[in-house]
Amino acid sequence: MNLNRILIVLLFVFTSNLVNAKDSQSLIPVEHFAKHAQYMNIKISPDGKHLAFNYRDGTQVKLAVLNRKSKEITAMFEFGEWKQVLGFHWGNNERVLMEVQKRVGYLDKKGGARHLYAANIDGTHRKQIFTTQRSGYNLASLYEEDPKNVLIIKSHSADYDPVHETSSVKAAKLNIYTGKVRVLSGQPKEDVSNVLLDSNDEMRVAVQYITDKEKFGWGEYKIYIKEPGKDFWKESALSEHTNARLGFRGLSKDGTVAYITSDKESKNKTSELYAYNLISGEKTKVFSSELVDVGGLITSEEESILGFRYSPNYNEVVFLDKEHRESKALAALMKAFPGSDVGFTSYTENGDQAVVSVSSDINPGDFYLFNFKDNALKYLASRSSWIDPKKMAQMLPIEYTARDGVKIQGYLTLPKGQDKNLPLIINPHGGPHGPRDNWGYNPDVQFLANRGYAVLQMNFRGSGGYGRAFEESGYRKWGREMQDDVTDATLWAIETGIANPEKICIYGGSYGGYATLMGVVKEPDLYKCGLGYVGVYDLETMFTAGDIPTRESGVRFLQHVLGEDKDELRANSPARNVEKIKAALFIAHGREDVRVPMEQYDVLIDALDKAKIPYESMVRDEGHGYQKIKNRIDFYVAMEKFFAKHLK
Repeated sequence: MNLNRILIVLLFVFTSNLVNAKDSQSLIPVEHFAKHAQYMNIKISPDGKHLAFNYRDGTQVKLAVLNRKSKEITAMFEFGEWKQVLGFHWGNNERVLMEVQKRVGYLDKKGGARHLYAANIDGTHRKQIFTTQRSGYNLASLYEEDPKNVLIIKSHSADYDPVHETSSVKAAKLNIYTGKVRVLSGQPKEDVSNVLLDSNDEMRVAVQYITDKEKFGWGEYKIYIKEPGKDFWKESALSEHTNARLGFRGLSKDGTVAYITSDKESKNKTSELYAYNLISGEKTKVFSSELVDVGGLITSEEESILGFRYSPNYNEVVFLDKEHRESKALAALMKAFPGSDVGFTSYTENGDQAVVSVSSDINPGDFYLFNFKDNALKYLASRSSWIDPKKMAQMLPIEYTARDGVKIQGYLTLPKGQDKNLPLIINPHGGPHGPRDNWGYNPDVQFLANRGYAVLQMNFRGSGGYGRAFEESGYRKWGREMQDDVTDATLWAIETGIANPEKICIYGGSYGGYATLMGVVKEPDLYKCGLGYVGVYDLETMFTAGDIPTRESGVRFLQHVLGEDKDELRANSPARNVEKIKAALFIAHGREDVRVPMEQYDVLIDALDKAKIPYESMVRDEGHGYQKIKNRIDFYVAMEKFFAKHLK
């Protein structure tokens, strides 16, 4: 047994000894924040005899299988340098499925297609059974009466058009020993983008979406329903949800009710949850929030719908079936771990045991084994055992009012034991349309808080998660109202006494990099420094460089959210307005970035050089954000020096 195997066995055998050592110094080493999590996920086998887990080892993410009784590693799977086991599943008691992809960085030129491998838990009979080189798939069902097959929703490679991005899907059986794919009979005749199966693995719902190419973000839904045992599909009244955001989240265990999200009837265009009876056609509203969209469903081992999640500030759980055994267990675990996100990663087939994941704003995550019979909980491992939650800073939800009356949500993280007159880092998120900042562990934020800075994150208008109206209110508002929301967050922190007005900097990545540079352009006397990371700096260049304009939908996106008025684009581009900058600058970028390519860095640096504005910079052979540990450490060290120089 090699060293890696010994370490992995020790992880599970001597869990009582795995406590975080207390550092003698108040400053936590940079490496603790820069390192990626060591363990990604743990899942229990259907018979409960084995645990599978993927873990980081150098440049690879590998998968191991542990025999629970003998505490021995029965197999370790690796696929070569930079090959990552990004996801895995139990196909049956003797075979695991592994989703493997070459990934050096994020959104770079060095990645590869994702492949699905299967292997026996003793390491034998490893075989590639599917590739996404020309088509895609989603696992729809892992356990059938036939243990040699799983059900997948497969996209048709022959129908896939990478320019116009049209595709259709079919439900199919995938043999996890041979890789043979057999499309199921009884498919809808129309090209559809999604198919839902009931707990008996019978197709029940098919969704067709026809994009309105004249109006970005709009289109027509056609929903087809098939009754159990029938061979024909009929169009559903849900097809009336044209020009709404409609999503199918899952089916009830008996297959009679589909849980859907729609913003068609919502006052603020937030996605609401409905129960749609497939037999009667009756649609009943289950839950609605005027502030945020409904999140994902929580399902049981036997595929019952237990509840759902949503994130108004902290992450919340709403139970739809409070009396279900697993709902009661989850509620009890949430009480046992107050202030944490708790969920089941996997169950045994008889439902007696499950692996539990627990995480929070101060904890990257722990795994436990839960026994439903005696409610016993056993610690297994931590994602990042070197992080001591007691030394991390809490993330607090905040709300402020922008200058035009719009309510903006955000999060404030304060250095431990401090709350007034602090040096402040404003940290706008990337995206910007679709993503949002959520409550949870963030290594950047924790690193800065550990160094004595307050960190303020805001979900400015245009952010996702707060409904379509809020997201679309940011369209054509880059550098304008969206930027004012960032400025108003800064002013809020000053007015409340949290921030020292003489010690404020701004730092962000991607769109956050844009907001950083636009912030020091528009508010030259507000920020002492700005750190732009893989940021967008010239809006015209977005139409000519990177992977977004290579797709028809990408061009439509840019036209819709940025507009095509050249004067407006230039007025809202930091690189075209550098003469207004007074703040100190640090610009970091990746040479291999395909989303925000080096052209963005070059146009900004050229403008700064011509204007003779000083700056620091860091460029590495990375994609859209640094992933290599050395580069991450170097970036954190440089960031620490830069902020200390200008704020302390």
